[in-house]
Amino acid sequence: MENILERANDIVNNRSEERDRQYGPFSECMRRTSVIASQMSCKEISTIDAFNVLVALKLAREAYSHKEDNLLDAVAYLGGLNNFINESTVPGQLEIPFEPAKSSARADIKFAKVRDVKTPEYGSAGAAGLDFFVPNDFETVELAHGEDVLIPSGIKANIPQGMCLLAVNKSGVASSPMAKAVAGMKPKQGPQGLLIGACLIDCDYQGEIHLHVFNASTVHTTIKAGDKLAQFMYLPAPQAKFNLVDEADLYEEHSDRGAGGFGSTND
Repeated sequence: MENILERANDIVNNRSEERDRQYGPFSECMRRTSVIASQMSCKEISTIDAFNVLVALKLAREAYSHKEDNLLDAVAYLGGLNNFINESTVPGQLEIPFEPAKSSARADIKFAKVRDVKTPEYGSAGAAGLDFFVPNDFETVELAHGEDVLIPSGIKANIPQGMCLLAVNKSGVASSPMAKAVAGMKPKQGPQGLLIGACLIDCDYQGEIHLHVFNASTVHTTIKAGDKLAQFMYLPAPQAKFNLVDEADLYEEHSDRGAGGFGSTND
């Protein structure tokens, strides 16, 4: 064990100058590692966490197959962690603040057109929803109050595992002519007063995406080919594991709100 500690000390100290020339100061490298990992996972990962992951990796390898180098590296990383802590002498400056990724890069999603339809698009650089259009072969339909329609969008999409598309209302389509008038807005052309019905597209769905809308206004509205009707958000959709327990064991603490709902917070 003493031999391992001595060799680990050699890695941390005697060879640090060579490593610094190649990769930069080790502590700074681990700080950047934590920032990059935080941005990739959208969770705050500290520099100390990054060091601990390296140590855990080496110990996990050692548990699988004994090699002295595994223990050597684990101890060396612990030494690096100790140096990092000792170098961080300014209170509150131990970590680089976590900042969500600011990259404008977009996920690449494969899609295919199965009808003559305009390609879905974002309406602006900061738009969260991807606009879908009514296919060009769609026959004009007029919806009375309370009626709905299911429109094939002409689009199939290969949604990555763990993600989903969620249809949400477009403000100009969902608001009725009366609502716009009350707000002092000028009337617009195209369908109005339409709300989204069925809205979730799972990652394992491989059929044509449909646009389901119903007329929530008090007047008739018309939908025709080419109308911009709905927008889809691309969102993570992790599956939770639901564990059945007795009701008495359901909550660790009882909230002030309890079972209050349906307007209870408006009192």
